[in-house]
Parts: sequence; C-alpha cells; structure tokens
Amino acid sequence: MLTVVICTRNGSDTIGRTLDAFCQLHPPSGGWKLVIIDNASSDSTPEIIREFTRKLPLTIIQEPRPGQTLAQNTGISHVEGDFAIFSDDDILPDPNWLVEWCRVIDRFPEIDIFGGTIEPEFERPPPAYIQHSGWMGMLYAVTDPKLLEGPVAPHDATIYGPNMGFRSRLLERGHRFDSQLMAGPSALLGNETDFVDRARKAGSSIGFAPSARVRHIVNKTQITWRWILKRFYRHGRTIYFFENAPGSRQSPKLFGAPRYLFRRLLTLTINVPWVLMTFNRARLLAHLRLIAYDLGAVHQAREMHFARSPTSPR
Repeated sequence: MLTVVICTRNGSDTIGRTLDAFCQLHPPSGGWKLVIIDNASSDSTPEIIREFTRKLPLTIIQEPRPGQTLAQNTGISHVEGDFAIFSDDDILPDPNWLVEWCRVIDRFPEIDIFGGTIEPEFERPPPAYIQHSGWMGMLYAVTDPKLLEGPVAPHDATIYGPNMGFRSRLLERGHRFDSQLMAGPSALLGNETDFVDRARKAGSSIGFAPSARVRHIVNKTQITWRWILKRFYRHGRTIYFFENAPGSRQSPKLFGAPRYLFRRLLTLTINVPWVLMTFNRARLLAHLRLIAYDLGAVHQAREMHFARSPTSPR
C-alpha cells in the first residue's frame, strides 16, 4: 500500500493536468491512495480537485493555515501503508511511476528516504545558458541524470519536493517538516533538504529511484529574470538561515547584518557596469545572482538579529 501526498495552494493552473496524468497511472500491486491537502486555496483549485473524486482513490483534507510545511505535516497524519510519496500540484508522472516506486523500495528495504527523477516540462524553453547552468536543481528541482538506483552518499542526494518518498517507519519515529520553512511566497526554502538532513543524522539512509520519473511543469513566468532573481534571493536567505544557527560564531554587524555582506555587495554593485559592457547575458545573470544571494542574506541576518534582540520592537 502506497500513499501519495500532494499539497496545493491556488494551483488551478496546473493541478487539473496533474490529476489527469494520475488517472493514467498503472496501479501498484498493493494498492494506493491519494491524499490532497488543500492549503487555504482561494481560486478554483477545490472545485477542480472534486471533479476527480470518482476517478481516483482520493481523499481531500483541508489545512487552513498557510504554509507548505504545515500542509505536509498534515498529510503525514493521513499516511496509510508502508511508504509515502510526497509530490506537488504541478507534476506529470510516468504511467509506471507507482509501479517503479514499489519495485525500488522492495529492492532496498534498508533505505528509509528516496528521491525520484525530476525532469523539467517547460511551457517555453529557457535560454541555453540557463538550461546548461548548474542552477537547474535549485531553480526547478531537476535531479542529476547520472544518479544510479540504490544508496547515495549524502553529498549526492537530490531529494526534491516534486518526487520524494519516505518509509512509514521513519514518519512513525516522529520526523516532521520544519514549519519555519516554506510559509509564504517569499519564504525560506529547503524544507525537504532540512527534513532529510535531520533524518540522516538520526541514522536513516538515503537512496535514489531513477526509474520513478515525473516531469515538473515550469511555466513561462518561471524562466524570466525577475522570477529567477527572486529565487536566488530566497536561496540566499535560506543559506544564511541554515549556516547561522543560534549559538554559532557571529561576525561583526552593521544594521543587524554582517559587515562583510555590505562590503561584498558594494564591490559587486560597483562591478555591474563592467559586466554590462561584456554584452554577455549569462555572465550578467551570474553576477546578479551573487547580488541577489547577498541581499537575501542581509534580509535574513537582520530578521534573525532583531528577533533575538531584547530591545527589538518585534
């Protein structure tokens, strides 16, 4: 028995396509159920989901508190069977997706956490310098095509939200997603990375299922520089959050953020005209990425600093 959990908030643009693809899935031998967590949608998402109640083994759960990790944790409480697959409302699974998941988890019973293959489904192809960059995983949750079936080292693990699975025994030990993450459109990222890292440190092993493949829908707005730079900004916030836990060594600060960030931002900003003069869009985007990362880090540093300060108005 498998449980598939999908969390959605205002996913009307894609969830119909996703559920149509689910209707084409080959059922696994032990059966399966689909749990959709409606995370306070205000568009037509609930109506679209209800259209599939007679076509799929579907249970709809309401989670009125906004936040993907809150919805994921609600989904955990509705898991049945030995294995749970977590996915998103904008994926298109291969017809043999569930069958392949079953085959791989049966082959490696010692592994608690798995990632599956994620390939992009672009509504409009992005520029080649984006497709061939090293950013496809962070931007669009694209997995490494070189990963083989079976155990993977922690530094090779590519466990992304659109296609990841956990044995129920792991969830029964109390592992949950951190509700500080993924709470809002500009929220901190890294919810699945954090979950996997904590489980690994507690003794769980990690594996990969390359034959359990989904395509991740990437709409045309998600290949614009505005969207990409905002994603870089959020990633910069997230990296700072994880690398500067309370109690860690603190750098000298200015306005609540490390001074080195301001020095680096000044240097990067001064160099923008020189980069523009190269007329190289790939180089310019790479340079703006560094600025976005550091701006995100400044934002997060200030937020963490004033949250801890007893004189803060917060």
